[in-house]
Amino acid sequence: MTATNCLDTSASDAEDVCRVCGCTDLNGCPGGCSWIVRAGAESLCTACIDHATEEELDAFDAEQEEDDD
Repeated sequence: MTATNCLDTSASDAEDVCRVCGCTDLNGCPGGCSWIVRAGAESLCTACIDHATEEELDAFDAEQEEDDD
């Protein structure tokens, strides 16, 4: 999977912005995405999952398991 460039230069500092492609809650990736990591300007969306660290993937998996319970 490759990252798509959907940079939103109008994103506010408080808004989550994907650190790879620049998508936001209001300007998501074409085809849709969700958050793996929500950390303001250092967030990471599912379209850019190839750029996630092992720790981020583990935390995302744990969160998904909690949601399933």
